[in-house]
Amino acid sequence: MASRLERAIAEVRAGTVTEVNLNDQWIGDAGATQLADALRTNTSVKELNLQCNSIGEAGAMFGYLMLRCQSALRRCARRGLS
Repeated sequence: MASRLERAIAEVRAGTVTEVNLNDQWIGDAGATQLADALRTNTSVKELNLQCNSIGEAGAMFGYLMLRCQSALRRCARRGLS
């Protein structure tokens, strides 16, 4: 069975979602990096919730770089990042 992160990445790559909620999934830097890579070319996701995911400096930096390239995203919840 695929994890919520794996399902979210597949949906983002397919362009079939407008909201990604990974609240409290503890995806860490590796998961944040994978998700940011999938979001880099996505234009359908408008809301992203990454609260309480133990994302450190490396994952946050990759996410920041992705957000600079991603113009569709309107809301990103990130409270509780490490």
